Amino acid sequence: MSKHISMPKHISTPKYQDEYLSIGWIINQSENGLFLIIADIQMQDEIINIYKRGPVGIYNYQTYPGSYSFQDLYRWAQTLSNIQTIFIANLQYAIQSEEDLQHLNFSRDMLSALNKNIIFLTTPYGDTMLSKYAYDFYSYLKLQIYFTNYLPENQMDIPSISADNIDISDKKLDNTEYKNALLESANLINQALLYKDNALYQNCLTLLLEAQKIREPLLGTKHLEMSVLYIHLANTYQSLGLYGQAEIYFQKSKQIRTTLLGEAHPDTISCCINLASLYRTIGKYKDAKILLEHSLQTQLQEFGENHPTTVICYSNLGDIYTNLGDYKTAKQLYKKALPLFQTIYGKNHANTASCYCNFASIYEKTGEYKKAISLMKAALQITKATLGEEQPETATCYNNLSVLYSLEGDFENAELAMKKALPIYETIFGEQHPYTAIAYCNLADIYCSKKQYHYANTLYQQALEINIQSFGKEHISVAICYNHLANSYTQTQQYKKAISVLQNALGILKKLFGKYHPYIAINYDNLADVYMALQDYQTAKGFYQKSLSIYKKVLGENHADTLSIANKIKHLT
Repeated sequence: MSKHISMPKHISTPKYQDEYLSIGWIINQSENGLFLIIADIQMQDEIINIYKRGPVGIYNYQTYPGSYSFQDLYRWAQTLSNIQTIFIANLQYAIQSEEDLQHLNFSRDMLSALNKNIIFLTTPYGDTMLSKYAYDFYSYLKLQIYFTNYLPENQMDIPSISADNIDISDKKLDNTEYKNALLESANLINQALLYKDNALYQNCLTLLLEAQKIREPLLGTKHLEMSVLYIHLANTYQSLGLYGQAEIYFQKSKQIRTTLLGEAHPDTISCCINLASLYRTIGKYKDAKILLEHSLQTQLQEFGENHPTTVICYSNLGDIYTNLGDYKTAKQLYKKALPLFQTIYGKNHANTASCYCNFASIYEKTGEYKKAISLMKAALQITKATLGEEQPETATCYNNLSVLYSLEGDFENAELAMKKALPIYETIFGEQHPYTAIAYCNLADIYCSKKQYHYANTLYQQALEINIQSFGKEHISVAICYNHLANSYTQTQQYKKAISVLQNALGILKKLFGKYHPYIAINYDNLADVYMALQDYQTAKGFYQKSLSIYKKVLGENHADTLSIANKIKHLT
C-alpha cells in the first residue's frame, strides 16, 4: 500500500531540503553537541513525526508540560544508553520565565557533558527569549537550523510613528482647531477599521499610526480614549504577526485602564483577556494563564459566576491548559464553563455550541471518541437550530463529526456526516471552491477506508480539477490529490495510472521542496512499489535506491524507513 504524504496545505511552501540534510548530518556524522531548530509548532510536529521511527530519543514539552530542569532531562537521557541523538521539542513551553532561561543557561556545560547530540526545537518566540535571557547558551551551539520564514520585527519594513517625532505638539490650537484635529483622527480610525474588516492590515496600520500622531499630543498618553486606539493598534499588529509591537500596545492600554478604571472594571478585564490571547498565540502560556486566572478571580469577586466575562475566562483557561497538554484540568474548566454558557446564553446559543466543540476536541485528544461524538452532536444540533442547515458553521460541525466517526472506525456514520457537509459547501462556496475540494477529498478518504475505490477515484479527480483551476498545476494541494489518487489506483490495480499521477506529484514536490526531502523519498518508494506490482523489478530497484539515498542523508542509516527500503532492495538482489 502506498504511503500518504501528509503535508500542510499552505499556499506557499518553503523549501527545507537543506534543513533536513542538516539534521541528517547530525544523526549520521556528529558524535555529540548542542543544536537548535527554530520552527513553529506545526513544523515541529512534522519534524518529530518524520524522525520518531529512527534511533532517536524524543522529549516533547507539549506532551509533558513543565519548566526546564536539567536533572529531569539528565535522568531521562540516562535511560537512552544506546541512543546518540535526542530531540527536545517545544522548548518554548519550558522557558516561560527568566528563571527557567537561567537554569538552561547555567546547565549548558552539563548538557555538553552528556556526550550526545541534543537537538532543541523551539518557536521564533522561544528563540527570541533565548537570545534575551540565555545568550551564553548560543556560544555552545554547533548549529542553528531555521525551518521558518521568521524575520525579527526590527528588520521588517513597517511604519513607526511616535509622539517623539511629531510637530503638532509644538502648536497652540484654539478650540475649533482642537475639535477639527480630533475629528480628523476619528475619521482616520474609522477608515482604518474598514481596512481591517477587509483584511487590509498594512493600510489599517498606517492610518492608525497617523491617528496616534494626532491624538497623543492632544490627549496625552494616559487618556482613556488612547487606550481604545492602543487596542486597535495592538490587534492590527497581531494580525500582521508583529507580536512584540502588539504586546507593547496591549500593555499600554491595560495600564491606562487599570489606573483610570481599576482592575475590576469590565474594560480592564477585557484588555487582559485580549493580552492573554496574544500570549497564547506566541506560546507564552504561563503568562496567559497568570493573566486569565487573575482576571477570573477578579470577575468572581466582583460579578460572580453568572457573568459572560467569567465564563469566557473559564473557557479560555481551558484552551490554555489544552495547549499545555494538561487535559485533565482543561476538562474541569470546560465542565465548569458549559453549564454557565447554557445559563447565561441559553442552551441553543452559538457560544454554547463553541464550548461543546472545545470540549469535544479534548476528548478527541485523549482518544475518548464516543464522548467527543456526543458533544459534537450537541454542537451540531445547536448550530442547526440557531443558524440553520445551510451555513458554514453547520458544515464544519458535520465535517468534525465525520472525522470523529472515522477515528472510531465507524465509516458508515462518517460517510453520512460528510455527505451532509458536502452539499452545504457546494451551495455556499460553489462546486469549484477549494473548501469544496477538501470536502471531496475527505469523503474520498472514507470510501478508501471502505474499499469503495471507484467512488473515491471520482471524488479525488473532482478535487484535483478544482485545485488545478484554483491554484495552478504546481500547488501543494495538487500534489496531495495526485498522491491520494495513486494510492486508490494501486488498490484497484490501475498501475499505469498510478505511475502517471505519481510522476506528476514528483515533479511538483521537487519544485516545492528540492531534491532531498522526506516527501520526495516517499514518492520514490511509492513509485517503486507500483513497479514491483508490475514485476518490473529493475525499475523498482532504481526508485528504491533513490529513496534510500535520500533517507540515509535526511533520516540516518538506522531509521525504520531507511531500514525498510534497504530490506526491499536486499530482497531484489
